[in-house]
Amino acid sequence: PGAQARAARAKALAPPAIFKELESLAAIPEAGTFGATMTVPYFYTGANVAVVDLAMEIGLDRLKFTEANGKQSAELNFAAKAVRPDGAVAAKFTDTVKLSFGTEVEASEFLKRHYRYEHQFRLAPGKYAVRVAFGSGETGLGRAEALLEIGGWDGKALAVSGIALARETRKADAAAAALESRKALVSLGAEIIPAGSSLFKRGEPCKAYFEIYDPSRAAANAPKL
Repeated sequence: PGAQARAARAKALAPPAIFKELESLAAIPEAGTFGATMTVPYFYTGANVAVVDLAMEIGLDRLKFTEANGKQSAELNFAAKAVRPDGAVAAKFTDTVKLSFGTEVEASEFLKRHYRYEHQFRLAPGKYAVRVAFGSGETGLGRAEALLEIGGWDGKALAVSGIALARETRKADAAAAALESRKALVSLGAEIIPAGSSLFKRGEPCKAYFEIYDPSRAAANAPKL
């Protein structure tokens, strides 16, 4: 019974089999981008440490919903890697997003729009190819790749972050960001919602968020800006 219980627990905690396929797909260099666009702005959190705010816009017309407990449900699985020029993996993560709608009509309407996905992770300065593969169930749905170069910063000189582009903002909620363990991109009480593409339609709002790091501002007698 003890061995059976351990085996059952291991099976319950095991990640979906599709993660292995997605991780393999995310590891393939020059496999191209399909089904999604992606941006990877970065922001320093300390000397030679940056948080990458990965944002994607995904077409989900091939996603299949199943009915469970009177609701239309589906899961999106993600596997990502940040790879150095020599092929070494500097960072990686997997993630699952659960989707649920009350009716088939709501699920159908959802599939007509691009889905926005966001995930933050930390990297040291350097050059990387960030690759993300995503799928659902046993089906791979797409892949995105973006090149990223993070400059070195020792915390003693003037520096600037990457640039996050956005179509929309929301009221800043510091408590929610802290609970989610993420860095919020906030200015003047508004939080920027990073776009997963650098392409904007004519007439759309286009906002840009970046940070400037000036160590002299930490001095007690620093002038107010």
